[in-house]
Amino acid sequence: LDDDELEDWDYVKISGLGIVPGPELMAVPHFDRTGTNGMERSEHAEQVLVETEGEVPGALGIDNNAAFVIEGDMAMVVSGDGEATCHVVIADEETGETSTAPLVPQEEPVPLEELVDLVKPATAEHLETLEEHVATDFAIAEDLLEPAFSNNNDTDAKDAPTSAEQEEQVPNVKIVAAGRMKALQMPAVFEKVIELSGKDQPKIVYIGTASFDRTDKFNLCTKAFRELECEIERLDVSEPDGVPSMEEMRRLVVDWADVLLCSGGNTLHALLRW
Repeated sequence: LDDDELEDWDYVKISGLGIVPGPELMAVPHFDRTGTNGMERSEHAEQVLVETEGEVPGALGIDNNAAFVIEGDMAMVVSGDGEATCHVVIADEETGETSTAPLVPQEEPVPLEELVDLVKPATAEHLETLEEHVATDFAIAEDLLEPAFSNNNDTDAKDAPTSAEQEEQVPNVKIVAAGRMKALQMPAVFEKVIELSGKDQPKIVYIGTASFDRTDKFNLCTKAFRELECEIERLDVSEPDGVPSMEEMRRLVVDWADVLLCSGGNTLHALLRW
């Protein structure tokens, strides 16, 4: 091509083979580069999404030195130089505005269907209503923390527990409040959790409500426990449709778990869902 031809051309969108499961994302290689026509690949991806008017739910941008790895219905990002990554681009059908978010390179894959949702928490409609609850006083009712017998009016005086017995039955709350999710993988913090559980391999119930039950956050928070071969159950309650029954939640939280492992994220969202 001569100089004029190198400068005067347009990107085009073509159909793929459809072999990748999950959402039909438009793949954009060289996402962090500018073509010889002077147009950035990322800019063109945003333009195409707006023009498709919702036909394409999003685009997956892959930087020059990154790779997007697919294993069945799972996927992960690998950075070749420690800086390059992949990006998810979403267009709002009504406003035409686009939003782009980088995908953090991961050590473990996440479900493909979650990829588009990774950029949604910051723009999700339900978060707009959280402001109404900023002044809400969240607390566990005191009677829920007391032994059941304390409010049992049918208990005969002769059957009532002694003060010493009552003291023994008061819940002994043990909390490890980490400054960030990654801190739970640091040996000193992780070992303290194991120590307080009283078990060599405690049973873990992971509650990722604050991080919208994302699998990448689950992978991050539970890595050290999985390496210890602890049994782990997920309790997902971010979306109403996926909330287990009260009986199942009680079984997991009260009867089964040695440790309740809560992710970081949007604390107000978590409190409202709980």
